[in-house]
Amino acid sequence: MSHALTHASGAGSRRSSLLGCALALLGAGPAGAVELSTDVTVNVGGVVAADEAVVADIGGTAVRVDLGALPRGADLIAFARAANGDALFTLDTAVALPGGAFATPRDVVRWDGAVHAIELRGADRGIPVGARIDAIAVSEGDLLLSFDVTVTLGGVTAADEDLLRLDGTQPDVWSLAFDGSAHGIARGADLDAADAIPGGPLALSFDVSGSIGGIPFADEDVLAFAPANGGWSKRYDGSARHAALAAGDVDAVAVPEPLGAGLAAAAALVLLRTRRSTRSSDVELRRSVARDTQRRPRRSP
Repeated sequence: MSHALTHASGAGSRRSSLLGCALALLGAGPAGAVELSTDVTVNVGGVVAADEAVVADIGGTAVRVDLGALPRGADLIAFARAANGDALFTLDTAVALPGGAFATPRDVVRWDGAVHAIELRGADRGIPVGARIDAIAVSEGDLLLSFDVTVTLGGVTAADEDLLRLDGTQPDVWSLAFDGSAHGIARGADLDAADAIPGGPLALSFDVSGSIGGIPFADEDVLAFAPANGGWSKRYDGSARHAALAAGDVDAVAVPEPLGAGLAAAAALVLLRTRRSTRSSDVELRRSVARDTQRRPRRSP
């Protein structure tokens, strides 16, 4: 994996470090915590977030996640947390990041709170031109990736409702981590957000509304799929938590493991402090609402 280092402000680095401590370095976030991004500008619990932003929702308290300076014309379409708490993400268009790192929609970017680096260069792993990574998860040192089109990598074919596993020790070895159609997902659906909870279920979101295993869902919801028994449940009801999410598609998600009550309180306190430190930037972000007043059309199942 190639890494191109850049520089960010000390304040941004401190905010990301605090959030990383709260959601990852301590092992996870509080029960019910979800980090998410949508395809339009939304107001999540009083935090106005454009489509390139990620918001941490902790029991209804929303905090913007620091990802460094990202181009306003880009949509963040995939997000995950590395084992050490660093943010991993993909943008929907080719962009030059601060400091000179250049990322395309088939790359994964790492943000460590201070610098951006290319964690996965798609061209080096055979990801075809025109394919976009639209879901990222980390599982036992491997990357789980979904794409917006059908791809064949390492002799393994995956549709857009599937997840592929890229071996972390043998970076050219691919396997199928989740076969969507085999588990009841309509072939017209696109798996556009995912996370892997260690020792537990996959957290999955799709770009359509539907029903699976008797569980109705919309594109702002996050489902939990248990590989051990094939069972489905709803992990996060987006519009029930924040009505504004009904206007958008949750297209990136990270669901930390639950913490004990003490650590959960500590994490919430850190995040609240982070929120106060970034509140002054909300006014500027509100100006981006006009850019997304016309909603992108949703796909039908």
